[in-house]
Amino acid sequence: MHCETNLRLLDAYVDAELEASELAAVESHLRDCAACREQQLAIRALREAVQATADYHRAPASLRRAVLAQLAPRDAGPVARSARPRWLTQALAAGVVAAAASAITFRLAVPSASSDCVTMPPTRRRGLSADCGS
Repeated sequence: MHCETNLRLLDAYVDAELEASELAAVESHLRDCAACREQQLAIRALREAVQATADYHRAPASLRRAVLAQLAPRDAGPVARSARPRWLTQALAAGVVAAAASAITFRLAVPSASSDCVTMPPTRRRGLSADCGS
């Protein structure tokens, strides 16, 4: 493990939040790297200083009950999910948008025969009498 990776994991290490594989890697690195060991000790000292000097206020029991009451309806049962994976729905939506954009672009890029008749001088319309209604 490199020091950069280890330093990103040190806070979680000090707070005992790492999974077994990460924990083993960090501990192995700390055995070999004095600089990271020093950083880990500094983080521990900061954590202990905050815990020793910070005021701790317990939330009132009424707040706990109110929060739990708000959470209760969500725990009522499993949430129904679509059988279709989310990425598939997004891909289908993107396809529909792309098809619509292509159709609009094609319609704007290729003028219709009737619009040609309107912009075409009468002398050129003679050969197109069936299409232009002349």
